[in-house]
Amino acid sequence: MLKTFISGVAVGIIALYAFGGVYARTTLWQQADELALPNHWVPYVATRVFHTAHGDQIARAYRNSRGSTATYFQPDGVGPVTIHNAETGLTYARVGAKDWISFPLETAIPQTPPTVARYKRNSVSRLEETVASFPVYAVLDGVKMVPELNGLIVAIRNPNGFGDELVDIVVQEPSAELFLPPSGVAVKRLSSRPVAPVAERDPASIRQPSQRKPH
Repeated sequence: MLKTFISGVAVGIIALYAFGGVYARTTLWQQADELALPNHWVPYVATRVFHTAHGDQIARAYRNSRGSTATYFQPDGVGPVTIHNAETGLTYARVGAKDWISFPLETAIPQTPPTVARYKRNSVSRLEETVASFPVYAVLDGVKMVPELNGLIVAIRNPNGFGDELVDIVVQEPSAELFLPPSGVAVKRLSSRPVAPVAERDPASIRQPSQRKPH
């Protein structure tokens, strides 16, 4: 049971990097395509669909106006949960029906988000579609991004068809209680993020553009 939940935790951890384009490195490029981003965090609620070799996994995804994110996997009440809290500087994860852990954020969530996303020259194109009434851009093969949502990656697919997407996005402030473990539960503090079993192929293995290290 723990193995299953830990795998789910690793899946949820990538939620923080959903705005992958925000941190795209440009130092290797003399010229770059630039997209303007809001100077404040835009909150939203959405459904997240992970397309994996074991079928689709469904989760509810949230971000508040301070940049905190939360991912709640189905089934409700017992599925894995991962919360990245900008105010506490911690990630919280439900790793069992009543078991929670916490550990320091791997990447701090800035109070003011970046206001520009940069991509390799001629790699960005506007698509004939919208998300929450905002325009959508293709920024890499199989990657769709919405600048007005802080560069939120709303779809990413690998050549094998695996990946994830955000659907039914609504711009609104989520409930504050979604970004902390339930009141009264015991939370075990860890010094670093737990690692999912390597043998399990899940969306945690799908790397976002911002996580690629320059060579």
